[in-house]
Amino acid sequence: MEELVRKNFNGCFKEICLTDYNTSRGHAIPKYEYCKKLGIELMIEDIPSSAIEISKECNISVIMPDCYWNKKVDLKGTKVIRAFDGWKGIMEETEKILYS
Repeated sequence: MEELVRKNFNGCFKEICLTDYNTSRGHAIPKYEYCKKLGIELMIEDIPSSAIEISKECNISVIMPDCYWNKKVDLKGTKVIRAFDGWKGIMEETEKILYS
């Protein structure tokens, strides 16, 4: 994963943090808590509930790649932006956020 991010976003991010929020496996810290703790300003998240929660709790933009498991999610009232076309779409949305 980190290699893909570095390849597509070389020099865009200070740090890459991968988390595994899954309470059934004992990881009970929500991703938005990591975002707050680390001062995250932009998040890429494919899980709808996490994307919406991060957007609302941290008041930051969250880019959500368009996947079959998140297609029918209502994103109104959030700062979640759906990205199409894989990493290319994520990069386009990132550029819009960073340079607008």
